[in-house]
Amino acid sequence: MRATMSVLMIAVLLAPLAGCGGKPNKTPESATRAYLSYMKAGKWLEAALLWDYDAQGRAGNSDWDTFSTSQRKLIVKESKWAEEKAKSLEMWSTHFSGDTKIETVEVNGDEAHAVLDGRVTGLDLIKVGDEWLISEMN
Repeated sequence: MRATMSVLMIAVLLAPLAGCGGKPNKTPESATRAYLSYMKAGKWLEAALLWDYDAQGRAGNSDWDTFSTSQRKLIVKESKWAEEKAKSLEMWSTHFSGDTKIETVEVNGDEAHAVLDGRVTGLDLIKVGDEWLISEMN
C-alpha cells in the first residue's frame, strides 16, 4: 500500500512536467495554441512547462543525453528551470494581446516554426519524444 502511494505521489508531482492532462502539445499547432492561451491568460508556469530544457541541460552536463527522460524532467523540476522561465515569460506579457493569432505552422521533420500575427512573430518548436516543445520565441 505504501509503495503504491509513493508511486502515485511521484506520478502526480511529475504529471505537469510530462505534459499530462490532455497533452496540449501533441502537434506543433496544439502546442502553439496552448502556449498562446497560457500567455494570454497570465499562466506563466504552464507556458514555461511547454518549453524544451534539453539545450540548457546539455550546456551544464555533457552526459545529459544519457539520462532517462524521467531523470531529465526531475532535474528540470528540482533546478526550478521552469519557474525561472516563468518569471522571464511574465515580462513578455504585453507582447501577447488578445488578438495574437497563429498564421501558419511549418513542419520540417522534428522541427517546426509557427508564424504569429502579433508583437511576437514566431515560435520555434522541437519534437521531444511524442511532445512538441517551444525552443525559441522571436
